[in-house]
Amino acid sequence: MLSMEKQEVCERVIALIESKVYSDKGISLNDDLRDELGLDSLDIFELMCDCEEDFKIALPEDTYDVRTVQNLTDIVFKKIQG
Repeated sequence: MLSMEKQEVCERVIALIESKVYSDKGISLNDDLRDELGLDSLDIFELMCDCEEDFKIALPEDTYDVRTVQNLTDIVFKKIQG
């Protein structure tokens, strides 16, 4: 995959999250996936699968313990960069 800017990764991760949850205030990098956005463990699993498919990467299993949008964006970006 061609190198991707972190901002683009962030926008794509947020779009994947928005497909799972509605937030009238929008989604920010500091939002907690569980506590603030209301995702449960199945939602998180599906989100990780969506990220893997969308970015053509394999995420480590400990990624499923991710807490915030920023954490997820950082993990995906780092994996893309190799």
